Amino acid sequence: MFKVTQQFKGIDFSRVVIDYVWGKDRLRELESLLPDNKTVHSIEKTIDFKNIQLYEEILESHVELWEKGLIDLSITRTANLVDLMKAKGFNVYYMGISEDTIKKKIEELITHIKFSNLKENQVVAGFIDSPDAASTSENELIQISIYKELLEFSAQNDLQLVIQRHDSSFEISTSYGELQEITNNYHTCKMIRFLKERLSFEVYVGWGIGRTFTQAAQHAKLAYREAKSYIDSCTFVIDDTQHPMGPLGFKEADDTEMNIYSWKEIEQLSQQVDITISQLQKVITAITSLKTNELTSKTAADVLNMSERSTNRLLNQLVEKELATVESKKINGLQGRPTKIYTVNLPFLDRQ
Repeated sequence: MFKVTQQFKGIDFSRVVIDYVWGKDRLRELESLLPDNKTVHSIEKTIDFKNIQLYEEILESHVELWEKGLIDLSITRTANLVDLMKAKGFNVYYMGISEDTIKKKIEELITHIKFSNLKENQVVAGFIDSPDAASTSENELIQISIYKELLEFSAQNDLQLVIQRHDSSFEISTSYGELQEITNNYHTCKMIRFLKERLSFEVYVGWGIGRTFTQAAQHAKLAYREAKSYIDSCTFVIDDTQHPMGPLGFKEADDTEMNIYSWKEIEQLSQQVDITISQLQKVITAITSLKTNELTSKTAADVLNMSERSTNRLLNQLVEKELATVESKKINGLQGRPTKIYTVNLPFLDRQ
């Protein structure tokens, strides 16, 4: 508007019409910037570019106001109306979009497209290791069972999984989009649920994301090790920044139990208190599995398949970070010293 006042000295904004301010809120916002709280004329037109008469209708609205002697200046953002209005002898100011604005918007669009393409084009690998077998023949049966169910899972879900069988493991390659579908955007894991329902032994899945298949396969093996550290079947994902996500599909029960907590919240808390994401995920898994935020070293160790010494160290770390309190209690029926009960108070636990 500063440019308008410079070009049209002493302009009375109550005698100005603007054709690109749609909506009362935007009009009031504009008028608040004008001197003496002037009220401008505006053309109330719905932007419908399917309407082939749109520009003609806007032009007619300008003409009508001029012919009634209500305005001295038309401000438009419709470039192809400028010459038509000037030909009628109207004062016109074209409020064009600046080159800087256009450049900025184009750069934002290009960045968004590049980011989307980068994600979509990332390589994804999966890794599953067979459980220990007592004999070669038993190992062969286990391998056949896993391979058969993986093929069935791929077919039932209309996926394009490439499954390679090795001596005692399986390597899977797929796309970033299919991994998002399999894991419901890293909340649950359809595959682990499917395998757990059909196999008589525990199975763990690691997914890796990388810029090359070699990198993705390395991340998949790391993710598998994370999953294997849990006592029950589950899935972990490690992305190209080596950020672990999991456990996914830890329980057959309600999916919402693990979905209560978003990865963003866990990551933010990890940075705030200087505890690794993996450690926080272990604590959340123990709470979810036991359905209580009151843990002992033994109950947490039993759920997480860890030693009591390791869980004791983890729980004491939570106390140091003021994420848990501890008190000693005598548990009915047990002899010896009182048991330490840790009450975990993560910021988002109250949503359970």
